[in-house]
Amino acid sequence: MKNILKILLAVMAICLSSCEKHDGVYYASNICEVEVDGIHYIEQARLGDDILGPGSTPDIRIQSNLGFDSEGMPAPRVEWYSFRANCSRKRGGAVELSIGANIFDFERIDVEGQTIEFRLDKTKEDLDYKKYTDYCIANRINYAIIGFPMEEIGVFIDNGTLTVTKVYTDDNSRPRYFGSFQFSYDKDGKVHTAKGEFKNLPLRR
Repeated sequence: MKNILKILLAVMAICLSSCEKHDGVYYASNICEVEVDGIHYIEQARLGDDILGPGSTPDIRIQSNLGFDSEGMPAPRVEWYSFRANCSRKRGGAVELSIGANIFDFERIDVEGQTIEFRLDKTKEDLDYKKYTDYCIANRINYAIIGFPMEEIGVFIDNGTLTVTKVYTDDNSRPRYFGSFQFSYDKDGKVHTAKGEFKNLPLRR
């Protein structure tokens, strides 16, 4: 019984050491903050809210098309890194802004100080959402999307950058990423800029 208690206390100590406390509530250490049109957004999961589950963000994931395009037709298998964040104006609030960036520059994501570029291919503007993502995946073109509540399809980033400023390996031999990004996009006839930072994002598979 004593051994079990010691193990539980050790696990609790590890969890608390990798978290942050705000207003009496413990939150996971992986965090993303972004500002759009002077409005500040944040994502940081509360401890215990399935922070290690498959749906938790912010994080960076290795994803794949599994050898099929968006219509289920056979296509060359492609893998990429996916940066994701679902932010609100307060910790634990309803999602008000989603950011997704798919990165095919594998050799850059793990190198500190490297800047990854995103640019909308204007020659493919006649393609719909699914066909454009298929085009980017097939040709390994970095692309990013800003999403909003109540809108089924997000907005493609016109141009932008994502820079990894620090990478380290945690106690579970899992990479953790720190960095910043700046994305410009056109919505409702106006150009907007999303500028943010992320820290301690885990790599999930």
